[in-house]
Amino acid sequence: MSQSHGRVRPPAVAGLFYPEEADALRGAVRSLLESVPPPIAAPPVALAVPHAGYVYSGLTAAHAYRALPAADPDHPRRVIVLSPSHRVFLEGVSVGDWEAFATPLGEIPLDWEAVERLAQEPDVQRTAAPHRQEHALEVHLPFLQETVGAFRLVPLVHGRIAHQRLAALALLSWRPGDLLIASTDLSHFHPDHEARRLDAQCHQAVLSLDAAAMNQCEACGRTGVSALLEIARERGWRPEKLHDRNSGEVTGDRSSVVGYASYVFHASEEGRA
Repeated sequence: MSQSHGRVRPPAVAGLFYPEEADALRGAVRSLLESVPPPIAAPPVALAVPHAGYVYSGLTAAHAYRALPAADPDHPRRVIVLSPSHRVFLEGVSVGDWEAFATPLGEIPLDWEAVERLAQEPDVQRTAAPHRQEHALEVHLPFLQETVGAFRLVPLVHGRIAHQRLAALALLSWRPGDLLIASTDLSHFHPDHEARRLDAQCHQAVLSLDAAAMNQCEACGRTGVSALLEIARERGWRPEKLHDRNSGEVTGDRSSVVGYASYVFHASEEGRA
């Protein structure tokens, strides 16, 4: 573990969603990253990626994370993660009350200035409860530790909130050079053929930057993805789907599956500023 930054949010799903021992986790993430094609385009400015256990959605997530370059340790990258709250009912957004998040690979400092600025907003809470057991943010951190390396986290766990407002909150922190991540799985517990039909609607919504259509998708993180689409449309970012699959392709059980996809967003020349 790296030197403590004070109040630290410990890992909640290590040993459940991903390996709990550091070497095993590092090996698992590197194996996933090495098993996907290397990037051929410029590094993305944003991702929408799944958050299930690595055995199910890790390969899909790796397609997006493989596209990220390492940051200069002297100039850590700021990473803003939009995560749905699965276990705690939440009005608005919570940024938590920690100074760092931990995984078996070490501690990740928060961008305290950004968190403090967000906490001044009337619909942003500092409560810890929505973060304490939330997997949808945590599972992305080891991937970021193995790809970006040096980064500061801005953790936005969202509950009931309009996607336009969530987009506005994300933009309070965002600046050129930051990475924005929306965490979501797609359809849940349908037969394979129905899941593929439903997930195709989500793909179309993302690729057409249609936030309203995304809001109609069966995706647990649709509000965060819709917020990302709102920002992408405003800034001229170009979406691309890198990979999709469902849990039936892992388990062999096609009767009730969960869908996963990874998307990246590239800035236009104008959108880089």
